[in-house]
Amino acid sequence: MYYEPHYLPFVGSSYDQGINGKKVMVLGYSIYGDKPQDTESAAVQNRVNWYLDDTNVEFEPWMNTYTHFIRALSGEEISRGDSSIWWNKILFYSYVQEPLDGVRQAPTDEQLRSAVQPFLTVLQQYLPDVVLVWGKELYEVTPTFDGHKGEPIDGNETWVYNIGGKEIRMLEMTHPSAGYSWSYWHEIIYKLL
Repeated sequence: MYYEPHYLPFVGSSYDQGINGKKVMVLGYSIYGDKPQDTESAAVQNRVNWYLDDTNVEFEPWMNTYTHFIRALSGEEISRGDSSIWWNKILFYSYVQEPLDGVRQAPTDEQLRSAVQPFLTVLQQYLPDVVLVWGKELYEVTPTFDGHKGEPIDGNETWVYNIGGKEIRMLEMTHPSAGYSWSYWHEIIYKLL
């Protein structure tokens, strides 16, 4: 079992200043792929940087997920090329600590058990104020100790961790790749912030 994360988070250069003074962690489920770079510890960081480099990187379908989310965060029809200002305000982390073979493949029970401690390590290290969880499936497998159920936001569940004397609020969101209304989620995110 890992205690330190294998996949290092992408930490924006303005993460400590956050959004509305709140440090925001975005929690993705996993990385998909079977290339050697998908197993590297910098795989998450490389993916975000690949997405942000619109000058010499062709668009790929998975990039829509990132664009939908950043529109929810910014509240506008922001382009991939203009989204770096928002990515620099957040921390992005992949929960499952090894690549999965396909987009609809579920992680094993062992992969989920092995993800708990690295996730808590990242929470302890970066102490975000809020965690935005991409998808109900992921929200349901995140650990529920060291905290309590929070007040829902317009029917969307929240969990409150108590880590290092700090409350960290976690929000269950629709995954940005699945019928995602960025304008709706913009309102919910800002109620949380």
